[in-house]
Amino acid sequence: MLRISKFILALCLVAGGAQADPVAEQVRRDAYAGDVDAVEAAFAQAHKDHSAGLLPLDDLRSLVSVLNTTHPDLIAFQSQWLTAYPASPYALTLRANGYFDAAFRARGHEFTNRTHPDALRAFHDLGEAATQMALQAYDIAPDYVPAADTLLSLQNVTHPLDDAAKFALTDDVMQSAPNLGTLQRALSSAEEKWGGAGLPEIKRYCDAFADLIPTEPGFTTDVCIARIVGWNARTGPELEAARQLAETTGHVNLGGLRRQLALERRSPADRAVLEAYLLRRGNDDWWTATQFAQSFDVTPDIDNALRTIDWLALSRRRDGLRHDPFNAGVIDFLLNQAWSTRPGKAGHPALTDGTRRMLRKRLTLAHPFDAAVWFETGQYMFVDSDDDAPFAPYFENAIYYSQHDAGILQQVMIMTLRALQTEDWLSGATGDAAPAITRDAAQLCPVIRLSRVFEAVCANALYGTCEDMSEAYPMAAIKAAVTSNNLCQHERTAPVQDLLYAPVTIPAGDILSGIANRGEAVDPNGFALAP
Repeated sequence: MLRISKFILALCLVAGGAQADPVAEQVRRDAYAGDVDAVEAAFAQAHKDHSAGLLPLDDLRSLVSVLNTTHPDLIAFQSQWLTAYPASPYALTLRANGYFDAAFRARGHEFTNRTHPDALRAFHDLGEAATQMALQAYDIAPDYVPAADTLLSLQNVTHPLDDAAKFALTDDVMQSAPNLGTLQRALSSAEEKWGGAGLPEIKRYCDAFADLIPTEPGFTTDVCIARIVGWNARTGPELEAARQLAETTGHVNLGGLRRQLALERRSPADRAVLEAYLLRRGNDDWWTATQFAQSFDVTPDIDNALRTIDWLALSRRRDGLRHDPFNAGVIDFLLNQAWSTRPGKAGHPALTDGTRRMLRKRLTLAHPFDAAVWFETGQYMFVDSDDDAPFAPYFENAIYYSQHDAGILQQVMIMTLRALQTEDWLSGATGDAAPAITRDAAQLCPVIRLSRVFEAVCANALYGTCEDMSEAYPMAAIKAAVTSNNLCQHERTAPVQDLLYAPVTIPAGDILSGIANRGEAVDPNGFALAP
């Protein structure tokens, strides 16, 4: 098996957990307690019950979902489970799913030429590890649907199955346990960008399997194609045809397409479709609710529904974050969304600075190769935080993972000089008072290094906007100070190649405050109490 470094293993802190049923909740409690025997027995019993027709497939899958989270204790438990049961198809499937999710988080969404080589290596290594485990799990238990699901999902990473093998595996599952989830996973790699055949492949699979799915009445080949086309976010004539079918059939599996169309057209009939959806009990679709509130007048009945959706969306996410503390989607929601579906109305209580700082730090671990995340976190530490935590390490990682991008370097230069300007202003220094002379090498040398790297990158930049920062206050005074006092000899004279940035480890601090299974206090709003 491939060797996965400890740093790569940290990337497994990126998966997403699901709402748990009672059996899954008990499995999670057993996992937190480190009871590998109980968890193995629960998975084996669930597999047996599903094969006997006693357990729905969604409940079988939920056992994987509830343990495939970013909680460090559950990550550690996966290793313990595999050590105790190295041939367990359930432990292998769970670990493969964790590696699969981590691979995509490591890869990010940028084009290859804008993705750091470290990210591409992690994507490759994690994908290969996931594939080996998924193949082993499927070989041991080919009737265990989550193992087959994982192999189908990996078509987007390592392509473990050729076209014939993929179709055969899908056919095996659909004959014994026909379900939409497996079909969607099989067709997630149908897009041309993943090496698939596109629409012809979608039609082939829908022709073969659509009418086998017993839980989807009226799930015809046409509805199947429309569902997959919308789910894969295809564009062009096939998407328009799918949206028309969504409107004419009203099939439940085309509801998302129908709502998208309604939000675009905003007719009275469209409003009725959206209202009926928003009034469903237990709905926490915050995005659709927000779009509705921005597109239509809000009546009292709908306002009450939006309030409920607000509350459910936030409460479920903040509860889920205790078990899935590095879930990037949840963190992004909490940091960046308005928290209220009703424009102009008061939303939920604002995050404290301590909680916001903690979530920002978590986001850098969830996206460890993302330069934009590192820069935004450093920017927050610089601008918004009331803490004295240094912002420079976050900027250094942003520079490194951007591959010394001129734009990132320039923004870091601006922030760094602004911090020095603020110090001078607070100390009463103004104009040409040369305040930099009073600073020591610990402050001055990093600025000289940054300046030299920035100037070198800009000198070789083929495009972009590089401003001349050499005369920006207090840059001239800093250069004069280091020269006259013979400081920063290395930063002033070393080859620029020797001054390039490397990754910096950030102290964890309060990053795990308030997570489940640690016995820590939680505030009334569901967030960890800031230290």
